[in-house]
Amino acid sequence: MLRSTIFTRISGDSRLRQKIALVPVGGVGLEELVSLMAQHVNDFLREAEVFVRRSRDRDRIGTAKNAAGNVVELFQSPKLRAMARKDCDGRSATRVEDMGRLVDRATSAVMPLLAPLDGQTFLPDHLYFSGPVILENWQDFDKQEAFSFEGHQTVLQDRSRRLLTQLRAIDGDSGFPGALRIPAASLRKLLLREKSESENEFQTSKELKSPNTWVTVPAAYTQFVKSTAHGRQFRVEGAHAWLDALARSLSAGTAFIPAVPSYESFPWAASVGQADPLRLSLVFDDRYFAATSELNLLNTLLIVDVESVE
Repeated sequence: MLRSTIFTRISGDSRLRQKIALVPVGGVGLEELVSLMAQHVNDFLREAEVFVRRSRDRDRIGTAKNAAGNVVELFQSPKLRAMARKDCDGRSATRVEDMGRLVDRATSAVMPLLAPLDGQTFLPDHLYFSGPVILENWQDFDKQEAFSFEGHQTVLQDRSRRLLTQLRAIDGDSGFPGALRIPAASLRKLLLREKSESENEFQTSKELKSPNTWVTVPAAYTQFVKSTAHGRQFRVEGAHAWLDALARSLSAGTAFIPAVPSYESFPWAASVGQADPLRLSLVFDDRYFAATSELNLLNTLLIVDVESVE
């Protein structure tokens, strides 16, 4: 295909058996292929809902409903861990301490925003403000997606056992559509583990190797969210609405985290495989600037002090 495209560009003919021209149309690259544990959860819950609404088999509907309920209960505590690599800026808007310092400095009287502080700029280079949200590029972070389950609780042990049975039944029953059986098999593999009597907690984790990992949080979450107060635990209300809004700010499709939002501290979302959710490369593409000698946005960005040049 590449050879024929090059021949078409040079001579107008693809040099194939037929006299045709081969011209690429659309995107010049492929989206990064990623696999997330949260994606399997999303796929299963979506396909289970579709099956429940369309099927008339009461027994299979009951199995799908029960399995979906158990998936929500077990996978509602996702974690996304990250550690900055050596000699990289490790500040993050997901750390309450870093956000607190940023807010304090931004709201202080007579304080320059762009002056360096302790050898560091006011804002990390990987952090961007986009309207009401903050987006971070975690390219220089070592990342890990994880689900934790407290195995010492009898309720969770029983729920995990029932879910494994339900997932095995769905995976092995040809009466369920393939779109549901595939994520069921994937979730079953996630839950299968070596059991040890000495372990009271087990964890399923996966390294995220993609450099295109973006995280977003509300820009002012430290002003209206607290994780604990007087020893009591709090959860964010309207978690699904928060997740939908944050996922849209990332332009995320199905490859986003968390799958089941149950925020105990502050709302957040992460996407993997999206190269540039801010679309800055498109914004500053010179094809979208006026081709004229008049002063335009590009000239404004590149303007310099004439006196300093002389």
